[in-house]
Amino acid sequence: MMNWRQEIDKWLRVSVRREMLDSDLEPLRKLMVGRVLEIGSGHKGRRGQFKPPFSEAESWQYLSLDATQRPDIVADVGEPPLKKGSFDCLLCLEVLEYVKEPAQTLITMRRLLGQDGRLILSVPFMHRIDSSDDYWRFSTHGLTLLLLKAGLRPTYIKNQGAALAVAVNILKYSLHVQEDHRREWRARIARPMLDALLLNDQELADRFSTLASFTTGILCVAVNLPEQGSK
Repeated sequence: MMNWRQEIDKWLRVSVRREMLDSDLEPLRKLMVGRVLEIGSGHKGRRGQFKPPFSEAESWQYLSLDATQRPDIVADVGEPPLKKGSFDCLLCLEVLEYVKEPAQTLITMRRLLGQDGRLILSVPFMHRIDSSDDYWRFSTHGLTLLLLKAGLRPTYIKNQGAALAVAVNILKYSLHVQEDHRREWRARIARPMLDALLLNDQELADRFSTLASFTTGILCVAVNLPEQGSK
């Protein structure tokens, strides 16, 4: 059984964005069937607490440039050594912001999908830049435009949190990075207030459209559109 310091440390290590992403992926489990390719992950070192429905898929493969993640395919998602229409579902979570050519990468993803294929995609928006190759942030409008230009039609788009979620995400991270002996005490005092703010995030966003215009990031589902000239 964890003591309060361990519990606070565990709470600090998970961002608001990650908690929302894990939760929002649950209703999409039913789409993760057939031949699935997960991009930017591997058999080792999976991020978050979401447990994919491996047993419900015909096959589940991983593609990543990072061989330490133990992917099935070590390759750049922009130029994968895979045939057209190889998959029924692509899962691409928190990856698109790291590729140099996101528009072209989405076109490649579309090529990998079968006729009735679907892409499950998440991207950050108001979230910290975490590395030198973290290049992009996508608004809902911008992401929709990129998907349509790539031949993918969004069928579901969800903003993950609004203004208070963004604020709590930042405040929580500011506590996380403090490394002196009073870190856990500060977090223990702050947690009830931050939890209360997060609890009221959606209600305030529903009342005030300006607050709804903030978000930590976006989760969407897009389907493969028929090629021009086909029925």
